[in-house]
Amino acid sequence: EFQKVAQSRLPGTTVTVAQNVVGGRTIGEAAADTSLVAALKGGAKYDYIVLQDQSLVGGIPANTGWAQRDDGEDAVRDVFSPIANDMGATLVFYQTWGRRGTEGAQWGFTDFLQMERCLEDGYATYADIAYRQGCSKTMIARAGLLFRKIYESAVALGQTPSTDSSTLFWKLYYTDGSHPSTIGSYAIATAMFYAMFPQTSYAGWEDTWYRNPAVTVDDAKTISQFAFDTSSSQIEQVDPALKQLWGSYLSRFNKVWVIRAPALLCEHDMVTGKCHDLTVAAGNVVECTSLSTKITKITTHAAQLTWTGGDSDVFTSPAVCGPTIAGSVPPPPPPPPVVPANMTTSPPGTVPASVSVFFVGNSYTQFNNMIVEFQKVAQSRLPGTTVTVAQNVVGGRTIGEAAADTSLVAALKGGAKYDYIVLQDQSLVGGIPANTGWAQRDDGEDAVRDV
Repeated sequence: EFQKVAQSRLPGTTVTVAQNVVGGRTIGEAAADTSLVAALKGGAKYDYIVLQDQSLVGGIPANTGWAQRDDGEDAVRDVFSPIANDMGATLVFYQTWGRRGTEGAQWGFTDFLQMERCLEDGYATYADIAYRQGCSKTMIARAGLLFRKIYESAVALGQTPSTDSSTLFWKLYYTDGSHPSTIGSYAIATAMFYAMFPQTSYAGWEDTWYRNPAVTVDDAKTISQFAFDTSSSQIEQVDPALKQLWGSYLSRFNKVWVIRAPALLCEHDMVTGKCHDLTVAAGNVVECTSLSTKITKITTHAAQLTWTGGDSDVFTSPAVCGPTIAGSVPPPPPPPPVVPANMTTSPPGTVPASVSVFFVGNSYTQFNNMIVEFQKVAQSRLPGTTVTVAQNVVGGRTIGEAAADTSLVAALKGGAKYDYIVLQDQSLVGGIPANTGWAQRDDGEDAVRDV
C-alpha cells in the first residue's frame, strides 16, 4: 500500500520496498536477530529504514521496570542508529495507534486517546535517541496521530467513534479493535508518505493518486488532509503546573516529561519561610516532610498530586503511560555534571571578580540598549563584580546568518574571551519546528552544532 501511494505521488520515481517482520516482535528483539542485523550491515543499501515496535511496548515509558522498553531504547541507540549512519539512510519511526476502545485496558491503557498519547511520547523518545546518535534526518511517521485526528473530527461532529461503526475511525480497525483494516492500512501508508516526503506533499487531492478500492473518494480526501497535518504538527502537551513538580527536557521531537527525584517540589515562601519538601517514598507515597503528612500519589494514568495544609495546592501530573508497577519509585537523580579541569568555578556563596557577556542577535537584542539594561541589573546584584558586555547585532538576522558572518566568527575565535555567549534567533524562525522545509530553521540548528 505504501509503495502504491508513493509511486502514484512521485511520478518518474521508482519506489522499491522490502521488509523483515515477525508477529509480536519488539525493536529489542529485532536488534537481537543476528541475520537481520547482518543483512542490514552487509546487504542492500536503503534510503529509509522504518522501525516499528510491538504495539504496547512503544507506549510504555522507560525506567519503569519493563525490560522490553529499555531493550528497545538500547537497540535504537546501539544497533539501528549506527546502521542508519553507516548506510546514510534516514531512520523513520512508525508510531502506531491506540486500541479502538477499551481493548488495551488489561495492559493499563484506559482508552484510545490515552494509549495514543503514550505512543506519541514513546516514539518521540525513540526518535530523540536516534537523533542524539547522529541520525540527523530521523523522522516519525505519525500513523497514530492520524488515527487521533480522525477520532477527534468524529467527536467534533457529535459522534462516538469508539462505538459507532459508521464512522471512518471505526473503519480504520480490523474486527479485533487492534490491527488495521484495509482502510486503516491505506491511511497508515499515506501518513508514512507524508512523513518521508513533506516537500512534495500538500493537503489536497489528485484523482491520479492511488486509492485503495475499499476507500471512498471522500474518505481518501479526509485521510490525505489529516495525514498532511500529521507531517506538519508539532506535538507538545504541557501543563504549566507540571513545571513545579516535574523536570523536563525538550527533544527535537517532543517535550518529554521525567520525574525529578528525590525532590518533587520545594515551595519556598519568602515571607513566612515555609518550605514544603515533597519526596517519593516506597509504594508510590509522597511524603511532605514539612507538614508531617503523607499524600498518596495516584499513579493510574491521569494522576493528581494533592496535599493539605498551607496553601492546599493541587497539581495534575502527566498521564502515567502503560502498566503501573506496584511499589516502583523514580530513578535516582543524575550525578552532578563533571566540571572540566580548565574551567574555574566559584564556591557556593561567592561571586566572581568579573563576568563578561557577548550577545549575538538582532533588533530584539538591540532595542532600548537591552544589553546595558542587563549590565545594570547584573552589576547591582553582584556587588564587587565587574560586569562587561558587548554585542554583534544586525536587524532581522538569523542564527544561521550570524554563523555565516566570517568576521564575527573570526572575532569570537581569535579575539576577547567571554564567560557567556548569548544567541538570539530571528523572532519568527526560533518558533518554527525542524524538518518542515524551512531552511532558515535548519541552518540555525546547523550553526548551533557546527559553529
